[in-house]
Amino acid sequence: MPVGAESDIQWFLRNPRRQSRIREPDDGEATEEFRSLGPHAEDRRRMIIWRIPNDAPMMAGQLVPIPFLAFADEEIANEDRVLLPIINEIMVGERHKDMIKKMRR
Repeated sequence: MPVGAESDIQWFLRNPRRQSRIREPDDGEATEEFRSLGPHAEDRRRMIIWRIPNDAPMMAGQLVPIPFLAFADEEIANEDRVLLPIINEIMVGERHKDMIKKMRR
């Protein structure tokens, strides 16, 4: 279980209407994933935690940690109206990358 997982579970229990949150990563959390995002200042690292909707056909209610790099001085509001479009963009981008990989095989 990732270091921040317990606090994420507690946070979503205290905020049952929320589907997402953003926070700084805990020490050592997602280190390899952040390295895969290329060179960057460590103070730009954030974790977006997405709670999969309960009506989803798979993994309902599961928490998905998503490593994310903020722009240099960017303040990202910890609100679903801000975070859910970011999550959607990340997920669509990953699906697009997977489709391109499959086409090249």
